[in-house]
Amino acid sequence: MLSIGRGDQSALPSFDQDAWVLQSRANERSLQEVLTEIDVVRASTLALLHSLDDARLMRTGTASGKPVSARALAWIIGGHFTHHFALTRDRYLTGHAAV
Repeated sequence: MLSIGRGDQSALPSFDQDAWVLQSRANERSLQEVLTEIDVVRASTLALLHSLDDARLMRTGTASGKPVSARALAWIIGGHFTHHFALTRDRYLTGHAAV
């Protein structure tokens, strides 16, 4: 959203999310650390979103080989946050791994 919203036309590469998860060390961290990280990332994402006007949100670029707008990425990020919040709730607060 940052790159596309600010007009960078560089194609954004895909990445292996499973490799990133292993590097997060989430299982070695306290619940408070994980919740703080989620809160800070969400707050910074919202600050970025609010800094982009309608014209910048409609800018398009390429991510993972597909055309996408900054606005679409805002929605995707929102859904991704909901997904991670549910995982955190299920794994840390209820003690059950999410399916």
